[in-house]
Amino acid sequence: MTERPRSAAERRRLTRRLRHLRTDAGLTQADVANQLDWSQSKVNRIELGESAITRTDLLALLPLYHVDDPETVAELLEMAKKARQQNFGEYRSIFAKEFLHFLEFEGLANHIKHYESNVVPGPLQTKEYARATLRAVRMVDLLPARDRREVEAVIERKVRVRMERKQLLLQESDAVKAEFILNEGILRRAVGAESGQPEIMTGQLRHLAELAEMPNVDIRVLPSSTGAHPGLRGSFVVLELPEPYGDSLLYIENTAGDLSTRDQPDKVDEFVKIFDYLRARAVTLADLDLPLIRSAD
Repeated sequence: MTERPRSAAERRRLTRRLRHLRTDAGLTQADVANQLDWSQSKVNRIELGESAITRTDLLALLPLYHVDDPETVAELLEMAKKARQQNFGEYRSIFAKEFLHFLEFEGLANHIKHYESNVVPGPLQTKEYARATLRAVRMVDLLPARDRREVEAVIERKVRVRMERKQLLLQESDAVKAEFILNEGILRRAVGAESGQPEIMTGQLRHLAELAEMPNVDIRVLPSSTGAHPGLRGSFVVLELPEPYGDSLLYIENTAGDLSTRDQPDKVDEFVKIFDYLRARAVTLADLDLPLIRSAD
């Protein structure tokens, strides 16, 4: 049986330990900030658990706290790794169980392989794009006024989750390696045009170009000229997980429902092969001859 992450508990344990270690070393938050050339607010966020500490930052703190025992250092590094997993338990009322299961492990992945056939992947979306696509799917503008407020509140919570997931890509250290393959039609769909806001898609394309410059992020596009391909089965994500969480996790979302599995290695391997097949036929954003992308540069 593989271990499941317990990020919220681990983060509380870690922040408590760090506060005790700092006070035992006779240091204030201001002392730590000054010695490491950090802002005091950064130290405070770490100790409150509002900001998950990276491996690099933890290794910078421990010498200040006179922690050099290898076993203690290893224990704290493991706690930090678990604590970096996002806690999405509060969203049980708005997400399917299988998606929440996927979110539990996404933050622990060493490597993410994501193929998307319909929309820009959630972690790559701008707030405006996320909100526009969610509103379109829920047909918000066609809802009676009495129902609209509740649906829009749910949409805002889902937008917030997508922005939280993006933080996995933006970490300064211990950044996950993330590969995305997008169907070309995604970039040709002028999201926002339906509401008279064409700037939404322009902003989204600009954001994709910025994320593609990150060393840990690879964004590619599968041209329509590829013809029929195995990605026609639908979108999927493969997460490569470190020990002690077991093997890779496969997540599939389609009209038939969500599926996530770590217990079918043959199935996972099948989709890894599909991803490799699609990647070999995909091009970079810069290689794609798309006017909207050129206008976003």
